Amino acid sequence: MPLLLPLDQVSHQDRILVGGKGLSLAMLAKAGFHVPQSLCISTEAYRAFVADHGLAERIQLEFNRKNFDDMRWEEIWDMALRIRNLFLTLPIPADLEKTIASAVSEYFQIAPVAIRSSAPDEDAKSSSFAGLHESFINIKGTPAILDHIKLVWASLWSDAALLYRQEIGLDTDKSTMAVVLQEVIHGRCSGILFTRSPTNEKKSVIEGVHGLNEALVEGLIEPDRWFVSRNDGKIEHMPVSRTQYMTKSDVGTELVPLPQNLQSEPPLCENEIKRLFDTGLAVEEFYNSPQDIEWTFVGDKLVILQARPISTDIANDPMDKRPWYLSLHRSLENLHDLWLKIENDLLPAMSHEADELHQVDLQNISDMQLATEIEKRMTISEKWTGVYWQDFIPFAHGMRLFGQVYNDTVRPDNPYEFVELLVHAPLQSIERNSMILDLAKKVQENDALRIQLENDSTEDFVDNGFALLLEEFVSRYGDFSCSLGLEDHCRFELKTLVAMILEMASHPLQTVQGIKPDIEFLEKKYFQGFSKEKRAEAEDILKLGRASYRLRD
Repeated sequence: MPLLLPLDQVSHQDRILVGGKGLSLAMLAKAGFHVPQSLCISTEAYRAFVADHGLAERIQLEFNRKNFDDMRWEEIWDMALRIRNLFLTLPIPADLEKTIASAVSEYFQIAPVAIRSSAPDEDAKSSSFAGLHESFINIKGTPAILDHIKLVWASLWSDAALLYRQEIGLDTDKSTMAVVLQEVIHGRCSGILFTRSPTNEKKSVIEGVHGLNEALVEGLIEPDRWFVSRNDGKIEHMPVSRTQYMTKSDVGTELVPLPQNLQSEPPLCENEIKRLFDTGLAVEEFYNSPQDIEWTFVGDKLVILQARPISTDIANDPMDKRPWYLSLHRSLENLHDLWLKIENDLLPAMSHEADELHQVDLQNISDMQLATEIEKRMTISEKWTGVYWQDFIPFAHGMRLFGQVYNDTVRPDNPYEFVELLVHAPLQSIERNSMILDLAKKVQENDALRIQLENDSTEDFVDNGFALLLEEFVSRYGDFSCSLGLEDHCRFELKTLVAMILEMASHPLQTVQGIKPDIEFLEKKYFQGFSKEKRAEAEDILKLGRASYRLRD
C-alpha cells in the first residue's frame, strides 16, 4: 500500500487510502475543475506511525478507563487531551519522515502548504462531522509540516470526534486518518457555497469574506450572504459590516484590519456570484447530490478548495447536547469578548441583584407579598441559569484554549502541566480545603474533641481554637450545602461538615498543595516557544486562561 499519492494517481477505489477529502479533490481535478496542487499522505502512513509506537494499545487503555457512555464532557476532554499529547511527544519514524520530507520538497519546494484532515469516512453523505478534525494553513518548512501532520492525525481522537464516534465508526483497531497537503492559495476573497440551502431547498447560499477562508470557517468574521434562486438565478444580498480579514503571516494566518477602500465593497460582484452559482450546480450534478463547497478567487480564477455532500443535520434533535458541548470550543477573540462581558457586566449585575433580594425581609411580609416574591425569584433564577449556560460555562472552559496552546508549544511529558501555570493566585477552593485540613488536624490532636464530635455534640467545644476556626470556615464557605462565596446568604447545617472533618481526621493528613510548582520556570518554558511578535498574544492567552480558571473555582 502506498504511503503517498498525488491527485492524478487517485481512483475511486482509493477512498480508504486518501479519505473523503482527498478523493473528492482528485475527482474534481479529473473532471476539469480548478483545485490546488495537492498530495495525499495515505492512511498507511498513519498506521505506520501508530504501529511504531504501539499507540493503538495505549489509546485502547484510555478507552478502558471507564465506559464511554458514562463519561462526563470533561472526562471526554481529558481523554482526548492525553491521547493528543501522545501524538505530540512521539517522533515520526525515521524512514516515514524521510519519505514524506522528500515528497514535500518535490511537490512544494519551499512554498508554504495547507494541511487538511481526510478521514476515510469524512465527507460521506451519512456523516455530519465536517470540521471536527483539524486543518492548518500557511505552514512553512519541512519540520513544521511534519509536526502539523501529527496534529491532524491526533485530531482523529479529539473530544469532538469522540462525541461523534458512533456516527464516524470510531474504533481503535480500524480508525485511520489520511492527510491532504495543498499549495496555499492566497485568494483575494473566499467563502462557502451551499448548492442547496439547509433552510430552503429552492435556493443556493453563498457566503463570502475578503481574504482567506479561515476567518469565516472559524466564525471570526460575519460573511456577506447571497441567496440565489435555483429556478431563475435571482439574487438577494444580505450585506454586513466589514472591518477585518484573514491574511497570511510568518507563522500561519492572522486577523488584521480590512483596508478602508474594501470596507464598503462586498467581496463578490454580480458576475462572480453567477459564476459561483453555475459552478456549484455543475459540482452538484457531477456528484449527484447537493454540495457544501469551499472556494476562493485568485484574481479572476475560481478555485475549489474542497467539496463535500450536505449531510443530514442531526443537531436539530433538542435532546442532542453534542452541539452545545462543541460550542465550548471558542476562539481567543470570542473568549476575550466574553471575559469583558462577564467581568464588567454580568458579575456586577448578579451581585447587585442578589444584594437587592437580600434586603427583603421575607419573615415580615404578607402571604400575597410572599407569593409575589417567590414568582419574582423564580424568574430571576431562570434568567441567571440561562446566563450560566450561555456565558459562564463557555468562558470557564477557556482554560482549554490555554491548555492546548501550552501543550502544542511546550510538548510536556505531563499533559496537565499547564494547570500549574493557571493557579498563580489564591483560589477559594484551595483556601477552603486548607482550612478543613487544619480542622481535621485539631481533631487528630485532641481525643476529647473527637469523642464530642462523634457524639453529635456541636455546642461548647472542648477546644476553643477549633470552635473559632469552625465558625470562621462556616462564615466564609458555608457547610457544603452552599456554593463558595455566598457568605451569610446561606443557612448552615453542621452535620455534613463535621462528618467530613471526622472522616479526614481518621486518615493521615497531607497538605493541599504539596510541592509548589516553579511558576517562573514554567512561564519561561511557555514563552520560549513564541517569537517576539507573538509574545503579547501568548501573554494574552495565559491571562485569559487564568481568568477562566478563577471563574471555574
